[in-house]
Amino acid sequence: MTKGINPELNIGDKIVILHMGEEPNVVPIGTKGEVTGISNTPWGIQYQVKWDNGSSLDIIPEVDFWRLEKKSIKESMLDDLKKKKDVLNIFKYMNNPDVVLNFLFSLQSSGITNMLELSNFLTMGSNDLRRFLIGRYSDEEIEDRYEELIDAADPMRNEVISGLMNYMKENDLSYDDMDKVNREFQKFVKKIATAYFTSYDMLKKRFNNSNSDS
Repeated sequence: MTKGINPELNIGDKIVILHMGEEPNVVPIGTKGEVTGISNTPWGIQYQVKWDNGSSLDIIPEVDFWRLEKKSIKESMLDDLKKKKDVLNIFKYMNNPDVVLNFLFSLQSSGITNMLELSNFLTMGSNDLRRFLIGRYSDEEIEDRYEELIDAADPMRNEVISGLMNYMKENDLSYDDMDKVNREFQKFVKKIATAYFTSYDMLKKRFNNSNSDS
């Protein structure tokens, strides 16, 4: 199959028909539509489509040909911004997200871990971090190079926990079951890690601007 022709579709995808089989009232070439449903039939997948010309004819991969509708540069940029905004919403639950960002930027600069594992460090307090470093570095190295990072761990963890409580309250999640609270804690720190990875440049710029103003 030619690249870009008949890609797998999801509900909500916008497509353009390139060819439709010999059905009555065939949808004209170039007509745009939105996928509204997906059916697994004995003969394979069929996609339900709401066409701009008012038709609701299904498309069948073995018979019909389509491509995804290309978004304009403006639409793509708006989509990217919306995704980043959704991801960054995790910081709205914190009273002072700069405390968390300061720790993460310092952690990255320290080189003590692969940043893909940063969600693990968001659960550590100062004592936990010190135990992590002992055995990997000498006492002199820890004192000279990592004391500021260790000191930043407790305020970071307290801020994350405070954010979690605000998040759970807003989403009507109960604090009664500690196993559930721990599961939500793990999800919460992973969302922070995702925001850090996907929006690093934006977060760094905001952090620098915030600290230069203070």
